[in-house]
Amino acid sequence: MPSSVPTTPGVVFTALDGWTETPPTQSFFLKTWALPEGGLANISWLGRSRDNIGANVQRWLGQFSVEGDSSAEAAEIVENSNGRNPFTLIVLEGTLTSVAQLGGGGPRADWLLLGAAVDTSFGPLYVKALGPASELGAQREAFIAAVETMQVR
Repeated sequence: MPSSVPTTPGVVFTALDGWTETPPTQSFFLKTWALPEGGLANISWLGRSRDNIGANVQRWLGQFSVEGDSSAEAAEIVENSNGRNPFTLIVLEGTLTSVAQLGGGGPRADWLLLGAAVDTSFGPLYVKALGPASELGAQREAFIAAVETMQVR
């Protein structure tokens, strides 16, 4: 008898202004978007285990360099229990040094990471947006609201 429980989560997420949905390029991406000025956003799922949350957040922080501080010291990391699912918000501005995810090229100065590790019944989902701070910074509150209202089924 087939199971009625989905093996991969379905996600309903309200994309922000200027985000253009694109086909996922990796099997762990549930949704992907192109952002203005070469940015990107995605929602990924790495399985039900909660053991990799810290490692994934550290990987994100390691993709940036920040003048005068370590990325971990410069990052704003805040627990949020508003909305449908609790999540950890990660905000970091600096130089994006890991640019392969953007197709390569040189480091991107004055870029911003808006990220969320979302605790769901399927395990953690990771919502990540990267873009120029001048563009993405204005979307911070809308990003938080979109994560708070994200539906997972």
